[in-house]
Amino acid sequence: MSSVCYVRIDFADANNFERRLSAESTIFRKQSTFYQHYFYTASAPLSYVCGIDCSPPMFKINRRVTDESFLIFVYGGKGTLNGIPFSANQFFIIPPNYPTTLISDAEDPWKLCWIAWRGNMSEYFTKTIRCFDPEKIYSFPNSYGIQRIFSGLLYTDHSHADIMETLSHFAEYVISIVAKDISPIDTFTEPDTQNRRKINYVEKAKAIMAEQYATINIASLSKMLYLNSKYFCQIFHEITGITPQQYLIDIRLRNSVIYLENSNLTLKSIAEACGYSSYTGYVDAFKQKYGESPKKYRKRMNSEGGIL
Repeated sequence: MSSVCYVRIDFADANNFERRLSAESTIFRKQSTFYQHYFYTASAPLSYVCGIDCSPPMFKINRRVTDESFLIFVYGGKGTLNGIPFSANQFFIIPPNYPTTLISDAEDPWKLCWIAWRGNMSEYFTKTIRCFDPEKIYSFPNSYGIQRIFSGLLYTDHSHADIMETLSHFAEYVISIVAKDISPIDTFTEPDTQNRRKINYVEKAKAIMAEQYATINIASLSKMLYLNSKYFCQIFHEITGITPQQYLIDIRLRNSVIYLENSNLTLKSIAEACGYSSYTGYVDAFKQKYGESPKKYRKRMNSEGGIL
């Protein structure tokens, strides 16, 4: 049984809305033009809220001062953050204890993906996020990819442990996007230069796998990093606790889920698109991670209403 709490809010206008609470994510079917839906979960000292927000025109959020941090991606529409305009393909950070007013545009209201957290999601994630100015708006290259990830999080019933794993991977994906123009080493203050170097290699590897998961392999990835393959596998496992091959498999499977939910491609085509030369190997890996075959997963998602 899922320990994650799912909520949906449907808006008639900026002042009228209906809120529903459910333990089942199947409630999230697109029933109105303006809506919010999100899940939340907590495990001391960490807690997370993750959602998608298509608010009505001139919808106003006055955020009270709390100890939560927010990372907000704009995948459509417009709005203002404390009077600063923002639009599609941009993101911004709201740090803890930072008073904020958000207002959606009168003609083209925002479409947002967002995550809020209390505590440290990961050391690298937290320190990188702190490099961003809360009074600035930043650009990012892949709004559709971000939207797909959020939709996948929201439209699948998860166990608490699965949410924690997924959010960890998501945090790493975020870093691969937002940290491209920031020197990763500059985000660390520890004196252990050797450890910083290892972490830097691992983060670069994750970014490459996120973009080239369908064609990359561990041997070629090691060469791209100018590392011995055995040494690369050793430091990757040391930093992450898993092998780079397992990390690559997880990326391929998560992307295959996106294809299953958002396309009409055949299962064999999806397997190939995600880097599997063997369809049987893809099915076996999918069953091992998700407990059912890709065919059954797609059928179940279609019967439950699918995703956005």
